[in-house]
Order: sequence, then structure tokens, then C-alpha cells
Amino acid sequence: FLAIVALTASWIAVAFLKDTVLHSELSNVANGEAKLSPRLPAVDQNQLTNASTWDADDNRGEIQQNVTLASTHTTRPQKNKNKKRNKSMTTPQHTAVPTADGGQNRVPEPMLVLHAGPKKTGTTTIQCLFVKNARLLAATSLYRYTGRITYGCTPPPGLPDRIYDTAVYATTESIEELHADVVAHLRRGHSPLFSAESISTLVRIDANGRRAARHPIVAMVDRVKKEGWNTKIILTYRRYYQWVRSYYDQKLDVLEESFAELPTDSIECYVSFISYLDRMPKCKGFGDHSTDVHPVQRFAEATYTLLGIQADIVNMHRFAPSDGDDLFAQFVRKALPGAEKFYQRYISSDGRHIVPMHVASTTGTDCTHLAIVASREGLIASASSLTIHSIATRLQKNYDTLLRLWGDEFPKICLSKDSLGVMLKSSLRFEREIYPEWFALKDTRRGHRRGFRKYVEDGRFCEWDVQKIIQKKTVRQFIKNIFKI
Repeated sequence: FLAIVALTASWIAVAFLKDTVLHSELSNVANGEAKLSPRLPAVDQNQLTNASTWDADDNRGEIQQNVTLASTHTTRPQKNKNKKRNKSMTTPQHTAVPTADGGQNRVPEPMLVLHAGPKKTGTTTIQCLFVKNARLLAATSLYRYTGRITYGCTPPPGLPDRIYDTAVYATTESIEELHADVVAHLRRGHSPLFSAESISTLVRIDANGRRAARHPIVAMVDRVKKEGWNTKIILTYRRYYQWVRSYYDQKLDVLEESFAELPTDSIECYVSFISYLDRMPKCKGFGDHSTDVHPVQRFAEATYTLLGIQADIVNMHRFAPSDGDDLFAQFVRKALPGAEKFYQRYISSDGRHIVPMHVASTTGTDCTHLAIVASREGLIASASSLTIHSIATRLQKNYDTLLRLWGDEFPKICLSKDSLGVMLKSSLRFEREIYPEWFALKDTRRGHRRGFRKYVEDGRFCEWDVQKIIQKKTVRQFIKNIFKI
């Protein structure tokens, strides 16, 4: 009887002690502290200071690997290498997430890391900052930035390793040189990192699951993988409603074709963002995008089919306080295990910082619409020899005069309420499919809707009514005059 009493008392004491420790830990979490007992998984304190975007349970929404690859596909099951493991225990499938204090990271084995965009997810800014900080990266981590050098970003002199630009895609010989450098880095125990957002537009599978065009860099990655080296693909996720507007603006901002070179059966896609959304799958020259699947999902599916590599998808919408609003700092912290020293040095005064690059404006897009319509109306002399970009640039320089000739603010047309509802629904659905656990948090959905509402209020889904503007005689005559030979 005494033994039973003693055993019962010990059970009660243990239960009380556990409850006390757990209560203390939860209090620490509530106070923004990260002093958790070893019994619970460590949590970066940066994740606990902003309750509206970070939760203390795990890294939901940080990096997602078991992503629903497409709206009509389900996540591929992972093989269980330890069949004796208790079924109630689960092992995270994603790579360890870099944190500011380095507490959860281990230095990975040498691997080739490919950052593949997609376009308009901050890739140009990330690439330029890797170039500017290549020496610091090599001095504080095992990562070596090998390319690409983005347009308008000059590398500092005296870099320890070669960094390739887009010319590397041009010939077989240059790809062979890159492959040799990559393997040399791997043999020295380093992890070469290559970033190229164009890969995501050239590597895909068609509707029948067949292999489509392959980017030469991806062929090189496949070769390195078959040679026995570890490989990793990183994608960056941006909410669909933000991405689609930014992608369209950037596409029109760099139109180096003349009017005659634009596809005639897709011309409406080039003169209106609203028409582009309506005709998206049929718009030639814009890639195989649609409102049915997020570009990240499409590319993740393609890389798995072509290479057998399940991409890590970095969430651009979850900043830690130590990141500030710096996308590059966020990317390094999340995507590069073992780069904690580099992260800390970068966010201090040691790092080289730049403003975000290649940010296209809706005004630039409106001028491009006007340039195309003016060319179609025969108002541009020698339109066949001028690029749309050059015409739009000249129109934008004369914006004040054009506006004065019109007499007031330019008339605008906007997405209908029904179309806005469809876009928001698609954007929410993609996020739910990619980050199901993070999306389940109320603050995630609330933040998504709030951001969408801000886009609507700021007129991001509106555009000039160029068809109406071009009909005014004074505007037509002015455009004719500035393009006279």
C-alpha cells in the first residue's frame, strides 16, 4: 500500500513539474523570449516578436518543400526510410531553416544550389547583392556565388572566384567552363550557388507530361546530380495578385520588338492588362502562365519531373525583425543553412546594400499600351523600325504635355468586381496549396486580403483607357509630330 502511495505521489509531482515548466515556457514565448527547455524544439526569438506574422509552434510558412505542385496534383508521398519509427512521430521533410542566431542550423554537405526565381520575385535584387557581397560570403561561409551577374550590377574588383553573366548560356563551351568551376568548388568542400530566373520560364512540362524545352543551366544541374553531388533548387514565392501585375508590367517594360514583330493574334494582350488576364493562356510571348496554377507550383512540378529534385520554396512574406524589410537578408536567413555568420555581417555595417532593382511602373505600362495603339493607328512614322520600348519611352518623357492636351486626368478602366473576386480567390487558393499550415492561421488570410485591398485602393488593377485617349485630335496630332522623321 505504501509503495502504491509513493508511486502515485511521484506521478503527481512529475505532472506538476511538467505543467510548471510548460507554463514557464509559454510565458517566455508570450514575452518574446526564446529560452525554451531542451524538451521543446528551439524557436528563433525573431519569430516570436511579431504575433501577426510569426507563430511559435514551428516554421510554418518559412520554407515549404512538400508543396502541392499544381492545383490538379497532390503532394508526392515521401518514402519512410525507418519503418520501425512510431507512426505518431513525424520528421520534417524540409531543409533546416537558417535563423539569425544559428541555433537550429548545421553546416550542410557540399551541394550545388540553384536559385531559379521565378521572375518578379526579387531575383534581380538578390543576384546583385550576391555579386556585391561575394567576397564577404566566401569569407564567412562555405557558399560561393558563381552567377549570374545581372544587368546593371557591376561586381567589385578582386573577387576570389569567377562569377558568370548571362553569356554563359550562349555556347556549349561556356557551360562546360561553368560545370568545371562548379565541380572544383564541390571538391574543395564548397557549395556553389547559381541564380537565374529565366530558368523557370524555359523549363516546364506540357499538358501530357512530356519534357519541354530545357535550359542549359538545368542540364548542367542534372549532370552534376548524376555525377553524385548533392543538388538543391530554391524558388521564391510571391502572392499571385502581386506577382501577376508585376510580371505583366516588367514584360511590357522591356519590349524590344517593333509593332510589326508582335503576334497579331495576341495583340490585345499587349494593349491591356485586363485583356491579358482574360486571354492569359492564349497570349503568345508571355510564357505558359494561367489563373489555374501559381508559377511556383508549375516550375516545382517541372523540376521534379525533369530532375527528380523537390524544390524548396522560400516565402517572401515572412520577415523576421532582424531582416528589416531587406529581401536579400530574408533569403539568406531562410535558404542558406550554415550562412549565419554571413547573415550577421551583412545586416551589420559590413554588408553592401542596394535599393530594389528593376521595379516597373504602371505608368510605364500605360505608355507602352499607348505606343502600341498609336502604332496600330498609323500615328508613328517608321513604326516598323522603332521598338515599342523606344516609342513608349519617348511618350513617357512627354507625359506632362500629353496630359495637358487631354485636359484632365487620363480616363481609366479597372478590373470588374467579379474579376477582382476571381483573382483574390485564385491568390488565396494558391497560398493554401503551397503553405497549408501557415495559411490556416487567421492572420495569414487576413494579411493576404488586406494586401489585396491595398492594391485595389492604389489602382494597381486599373489602366489608362488608351482607346479613348487616342481618339482626341490634339493628342493624335501631338504624337504624329514627335515621331516625324
